[in-house]
Amino acid sequence: MVIILVVVLSSCQKGYLGPVNSYGTNFNLLQKMVINSDSGIATHTFQYTASGQLTTHNILFNGKNLSRVTNIVEQYYRNGTGTADSIKLTYSLNGVNKANKKLFFSYTSGSKIGYSVIWENSNDPSANRDSSVYLYNGNFLIERTDYQAIGSGDYSSTAYSDLIFQYSEVNISNAIFKNTVSGSTITTLASFNYDTSKAALPVNGFQYGYASVGFAYQEYAATHNLVKTQFGDASAEGAVYVYKYLPVGKPYYATLTTTNSTGAKSVATISFYYD
Repeated sequence: MVIILVVVLSSCQKGYLGPVNSYGTNFNLLQKMVINSDSGIATHTFQYTASGQLTTHNILFNGKNLSRVTNIVEQYYRNGTGTADSIKLTYSLNGVNKANKKLFFSYTSGSKIGYSVIWENSNDPSANRDSSVYLYNGNFLIERTDYQAIGSGDYSSTAYSDLIFQYSEVNISNAIFKNTVSGSTITTLASFNYDTSKAALPVNGFQYGYASVGFAYQEYAATHNLVKTQFGDASAEGAVYVYKYLPVGKPYYATLTTTNSTGAKSVATISFYYD
C-alpha cells in the first residue's frame, strides 16, 4: 500500500490559499487518497458505516501504460461488536477478474486478533490457505508470524515471514520484517517518527504503507501524528515517506521517495481528501 498528495482547509481559516472546495470542511473521515508516481496514478477511495467504520477500500491504478488498469476492492464484514469478522478481496486487470481472496479473523478473549487465515483463491476449494498468528504484550501487538500452507488442508507449515514491533511509549517506533525465501532470511527495518500532537485520524493504518505494516486490518490508531516513515536503508534500497499536516491536524500531503537496487530514486506524491 502507498501514500498521498493533498491540500486542505476549512473555510474559517482565512489565511489558507489552497483549493478549499477540493478538500471538504469537516475533515472527519478520509474519503480518498491519490498517489501520483512515475508508474501511474493510484486512487484509493473509502466507504464507511454510519458509525465511521470502514466497509470498502477500493484501489484503482491507472498505469502510464494506458492499456493496463488494475482494480483491487477490499470489502469488510463485521460481527455484532463491530470488529472485522472477515475481508473479501477481489483483483481485476483491464476489467477482467483475476483473483478472489478471503481473509478470516479469530479473536482472543480480549477482543484482539489472535489468528487469521487468508484463502488465496476463494473460487478454488483446493487453493492454499496461509495463516498468521498474533502475539501481544498487554495491549501492544509485538509480533505477527505468517505461515505458508503447502496445501488446502494445511494451516501451520513453514513460517515464511515474521514481523516484530517495537514501541516508544504508546507509538510504534520500529517494525522489523524478517522474510525467509529458499532458506535465507532477509531483514528489513521500518522506523516511524511522530510529532507531539494528538493524532488527527482515528485510524492511521493507511498511512503506514507497505501493506500498512499489518495495521489496516486491525484498524490501528497511533497516539500522535506520523511525520516520517523509513523502510530499509535511505542511502541504498528503501523508501521514505514524509507527511505534512494542516493547522486542523489532518495530513494533507505526503511524499514517497523510493531508492531501487541500482541507487536510482523516484518520488511519488500523495494527497488526502476528507468528507
